[in-house]
Amino acid sequence: MGVIFRKEIPLATITNSIATNIQGSIHAALMEDVPATTTEASQRAGELAQPAAQAAAEIVAQRTGKIEIQTKPFLIALALFFVLLGIAIVLDWQNAVDDPKVYSGMVTTVLGAVIGFLGGDATGTASSA
Repeated sequence: MGVIFRKEIPLATITNSIATNIQGSIHAALMEDVPATTTEASQRAGELAQPAAQAAAEIVAQRTGKIEIQTKPFLIALALFFVLLGIAIVLDWQNAVDDPKVYSGMVTTVLGAVIGFLGGDATGTASSA
């Protein structure tokens, strides 16, 4: 899970897909005659469970979901940028320092860090489980 971006996978969609895919195995199990021994029953249960488990694993492996932005961390990062930009502007306006380029450079560095973090966080969130 990312700091600014969050990936949500709709549980109802996955549940319905899994139920649809294992329905055939459950139907086949219910239509069979009762096995004579518990060993035979265990063996047949394993045979029927394998395709159901494979179908469920394929659905979970798809990991379809949508990425949403969390507003609070995003606004905090944006506010940090604007506070630093405001400090640089005030220092330049008041002639408080001889060379305001240092503060302007700090602001552009923070902007680059914020944009880089947004891009990295979005990519990491999209590729995570």
